[in-house]
Amino acid sequence: MKKMANAANKNLYDLFTSSSIDIIRAESKTPEFSLKKSNVPEAHLKFIQELSCIMLISEEMKIIFKIHYWLSDAIQILNKVQLNRRDPLVQEYKAKDLFKEISNVIAGRIKYRLCSGGLKIVHSLPLSLDGYNQIFFPKQKLREYWCTWLLKHEKIEIVCSATTIFLSQQAIKNMCDFKLKTSKPTEVEIF
Repeated sequence: MKKMANAANKNLYDLFTSSSIDIIRAESKTPEFSLKKSNVPEAHLKFIQELSCIMLISEEMKIIFKIHYWLSDAIQILNKVQLNRRDPLVQEYKAKDLFKEISNVIAGRIKYRLCSGGLKIVHSLPLSLDGYNQIFFPKQKLREYWCTWLLKHEKIEIVCSATTIFLSQQAIKNMCDFKLKTSKPTEVEIF
């Protein structure tokens, strides 16, 4: 059983990381972003300033996908992708909105790839929260898989995390058998 869960978790990790790196490279117009393994403890994520969150739900599993970022990094990315007035309040709002949209596009990519594999899944609207709100998310339980990874370019660091709650043993088996289809990154214009 543990071997099956490990295979399911690896498939999920590959799905999450490939989707997020493809989208962040396209949306930030920075193909130099790299993917790094990260072992950021869950307790430390609440110290990262901002959080964008979206949920994906099916009959078999629930996924809570989060992007943890610093507002200064988000503004730096925003300034690169869009000519922007330099009003700090407008920049903050647009930077948070940019990361909500990025989380929405990543969730859409994850949903598309899971649906291509035969899983019927829907996703919520994205939320933008202060990072300390991480404390209100429930702790890990049985049949949950939690992972983090880092997207990095120069001094910009974005931590992504995902919690997957399997609703049955069959869900773990189905994810274990899931074959991740490769897809070419596509650019989606947000603004």
